[in-house]
Amino acid sequence: MDIYARHGVPNYWIVDPMRWRVEAFILVDGACELAVAASDGGMFSAPPFSDLAIPLAELWA
Repeated sequence: MDIYARHGVPNYWIVDPMRWRVEAFILVDGACELAVAASDGGMFSAPPFSDLAIPLAELWA
């Protein structure tokens, strides 16, 4: 994550199928900060694709 921040990657998502969790990080002042996290069967929507809603129950199926 630090490497992405150092190179200016503005958005970074982590998909963890073992924990059924998705996290979205955004670049703020040169560091990645957690913007959104969702787990289990919830909906996931994160910048820069705020209109995209991913139903996690379907992702894990």
